[in-house]
Amino acid sequence: MVKSDVAKLADAVNWLEESLKELSNESREKSSQLVSLADDLGKQILEESKKYLNKAINEMDNSYKQSIEIMKDEYSKKEKEELLLTEKLGNENYNAAVKEVIDQIKKLVSG
Repeated sequence: MVKSDVAKLADAVNWLEESLKELSNESREKSSQLVSLADDLGKQILEESKKYLNKAINEMDNSYKQSIEIMKDEYSKKEKEELLLTEKLGNENYNAAVKEVIDQIKKLVSG
């Protein structure tokens, strides 16, 4: 009976060793799968982040270009207003000077 018990114990130990090996192999496989999944998710997150970053950069670039165009338009408009005002004041000064000269000539002639 002792041999039978020893044989049963040996079988149980062998079964336990095989079970532990299988569990160890499964554990390695699952660990490898988790690492692969984490790597894939990391790559996916990186790609999505790049897309959002590129989109944000493009939007900022477009906003910058629009701002520059608006500033150019406003500058041109202001420049035209200043030129018109300068021209108007120049004409008014010219007309006043001509009138003054004519008035002086009239005074001299009527004199």
